[in-house]
Amino acid sequence: MKNSLRLVITITTILMILFILLRGVFYFKYSSLFHGVSSGEILLSFLVGLRFDIASVMIVGGIFFLLFLLPFSFAKQPLYKKIIFSLFAVFLLASLLVFASDLFYYQFVGRRFSFRSEEHTSELQSRFG
Repeated sequence: MKNSLRLVITITTILMILFILLRGVFYFKYSSLFHGVSSGEILLSFLVGLRFDIASVMIVGGIFFLLFLLPFSFAKQPLYKKIIFSLFAVFLLASLLVFASDLFYYQFVGRRFSFRSEEHTSELQSRFG
């Protein structure tokens, strides 16, 4: 259990660093858009962005972290751990691809990629009634 917890903490830390780096790459790619914003405001936005990074890490890895930490004997089996880790890796790569695609999506639409329920609701209402 101790090694599994250490692995979960390590993976969480690495994912947080990846998400912070993605935020930094986004900032540097579109830094011309922030020319009127003070460095204090930019730092504050990065700090506020940490809560979204934490939420993203938990959405991406939360269920896998719980599966790694199950207190049952089958959860300690090497095959179980390999399967869970493989599924996690596939899901993580797909998620990182979506998050990284935001870098290119922004230049066409002018906003970050997100699921905006109010837009989808109004679109559905206009189509169906």
